[in-house]
Amino acid sequence: MTMSYESLLKELGADKSTTKHSSSTEQYIILHNHALTKEIQEVKKSLFEKNAEYEELDEELDSITRSRNTLQSYLKNQQEILELHTMCKKELEFGYKRNMSILGFMNAFFTATITYMLTYFDNIMAAVCFSLIACVWITGIVIIYEVDRTNVSNTETKNRLKALKATNETVSTLIDNM
Repeated sequence: MTMSYESLLKELGADKSTTKHSSSTEQYIILHNHALTKEIQEVKKSLFEKNAEYEELDEELDSITRSRNTLQSYLKNQQEILELHTMCKKELEFGYKRNMSILGFMNAFFTATITYMLTYFDNIMAAVCFSLIACVWITGIVIIYEVDRTNVSNTETKNRLKALKATNETVSTLIDNM
């Protein structure tokens, strides 16, 4: 503090006439009071800066908390999607196996029926029955083809499931590191 006594008095607004006769103790108290006032102002300024920094950190914490909650919701949704895809996959596999069983049964039944007709009926009746049986058999093959086509998309579902698992692991790691 390099402020002179006269400039300090002027700054404080004190009357010179009353201060000319001030003792050195009074001068010391006035200078010390001025120093403490400046120190209080610096502490207030520091406190204000710390409060501003606290508010910024509090807002950042709120933002991180919202991000974390969003990521947890995302992870939960991804897990639900994964479960639904797994359920769909099981249903498709069951349908495919069922249709293959039906096709096997149809093939055995129609082969036995054609053999029976060829043995006991004339050729024209056997040809008509064979045509009907062939139409039903072709319809069965078309149904199997549709299931097989669905099974191709099931392969796509399997690939999507792998990607979802990888995404879930990445998001889970991100949440753990927060």
